[in-house]
Amino acid sequence: MNVDRRRLGIQLRICIPLAGLVLAAAGCLLLGHSSRPGQTAASQFAASPLAQALPSADAGNTSDARSLLAQLPLIFEPNQGQASLTPADPSAQFVARGHGYSLRLGSEGAVLNLTSARHADSVQMKLAGANSGAVLTATNALPGHSNYLLGNNPANWRHDVPQFARVGYSNVYPGINLVFYGNQGHLEYDFQISPGADPAQAELEFHGASVELQDGNLVLATANGEITLDAPTLYQEVSGRRQPVEGRFERRAANRVGFSVGSYDHSRELVIDPILKFASYFGGAGNEVANQITVDTSGYIYLAAAFSRAR
Repeated sequence: MNVDRRRLGIQLRICIPLAGLVLAAAGCLLLGHSSRPGQTAASQFAASPLAQALPSADAGNTSDARSLLAQLPLIFEPNQGQASLTPADPSAQFVARGHGYSLRLGSEGAVLNLTSARHADSVQMKLAGANSGAVLTATNALPGHSNYLLGNNPANWRHDVPQFARVGYSNVYPGINLVFYGNQGHLEYDFQISPGADPAQAELEFHGASVELQDGNLVLATANGEITLDAPTLYQEVSGRRQPVEGRFERRAANRVGFSVGSYDHSRELVIDPILKFASYFGGAGNEVANQITVDTSGYIYLAAAFSRAR
């Protein structure tokens, strides 16, 4: 990868294997990932457990390339002051970025900043009545680090920021943990209800969007688009298999939603698993242009692109 940093933006010329498209997609916003000496980022990723878990794609098959990219895990980073973050900000202890959105996780819940080519919205999903002292912990370390080389002052650069696939709140309600994870385009968050704990405690409070229930799904309407939280999947693990449990979103106030849960085995853990989608939004945080993209017969993708930060 050759990177030419200029005053108003960045120009990229990339030639990487198909599996390396994952790094290129993430690198469009992060300026790139570090690699071991003598080893390219693409080859390092190709040898990683993450790359081995992804399916191969046929050369020239655009749908396969998109499918591959969609399976890239959402990357969570601890707040180390990268990209203009304030390290002491309690609302941004961990951050994640996807195509057209960023996510902050902190003491009160999740904040989504949604950006299209022309619009931006911020939606906060608070954990109503939650334990303000719940500890956030990152797990499932990923085989890469992020480097932020923004501006001309090296004192503001951040190197080797670790990456994780999951961030969890421990004991966010009595007997309830909450874990965030996902992939590009989908954010999942599991409420893990311990045996004997009350699932009715879990309650989401939204700010920055109107809240509607449509066919069991939760639709958050902002000024510029919609976000959909699919009807939750509820289940218990029984003999290594998922046992479905009836349940749905339950409106509790104009901007508050909880969960109505059917009968289940209270001696086992219950999982409530909604999925949040960003399908209405497309774009990034600045001016991004893909000038040229092609795939050769060996499965290599060649991308010529540029982006500049919005001012």
